Amino acid sequence: MKILHEHPFDIETIPEPGSYGEFLEEASNNFKAPSGLTKKQACADMGVDDQGPDYKYKSKDECISIWEERFAAIKAPEVAEQNWRKTGLSGLRGEVICIGCMVEPGVVSMFSRSLKHSEGDLLQDYFDFMAKTYNGRTPKFVGHNIANFDLQFIYHRSVINGVKPSVKLPFHGRHDKDYYDNMIAWTGHISKFISQDELAKALGLPGKPDNIDGSQVWDYVAEGNEQAVFDYCADDVIQLFEIYKRLTFADQAAQVNDVASM
Repeated sequence: MKILHEHPFDIETIPEPGSYGEFLEEASNNFKAPSGLTKKQACADMGVDDQGPDYKYKSKDECISIWEERFAAIKAPEVAEQNWRKTGLSGLRGEVICIGCMVEPGVVSMFSRSLKHSEGDLLQDYFDFMAKTYNGRTPKFVGHNIANFDLQFIYHRSVINGVKPSVKLPFHGRHDKDYYDNMIAWTGHISKFISQDELAKALGLPGKPDNIDGSQVWDYVAEGNEQAVFDYCADDVIQLFEIYKRLTFADQAAQVNDVASM
């Protein structure tokens, strides 16, 4: 088996299981109107005229206070849902549901679980695989936004689960030295963003599937359709490696080497 020097990989994450109730309580007890809500819109939401006799002489703050009392019970669940889902983007509270990687050209290895199974076991299985595959060496991780997200997320979850990585997770390292981040390679800076889908299409590669994206991962998992998430992750690994080869002119370099060896 030919082992790649690079390690293309991707993770999918979910919000912290079982904590939605905490966010609902917080949203209900401390419900606030959106910062951009105007007096006119608040009154319209309540079905009243902001120039009518009951509201014309009320201040914006008074109207918004009435709006908050009126809509707290109705809108708190929506606010709670939004805030709870954000935990899926933080290694402090979110969890890994799957890791996809490529160690052999064109072959994606998946490490995945259902909600009934341990995140710690998933991480341990991945690191055991890495140790066996790379014999203690750290490969060159390749991905999209891995410096800001994937590498750091896996490290945080490893610490929280007490699972020691068998390889270094160099999220604090440097692009193209300690890892290769397609997003940084394209934008030139760790803080600039372009989605993997946008970049793939710009390079003439197939985009992501229409029926699922990262924001929908939890919905599929909650429905018991984890396999759709795992397939989506595997497709991401294949796509990001194709992007990497385009960004590094790898195919052209291989052609030059083939000609030189003739």
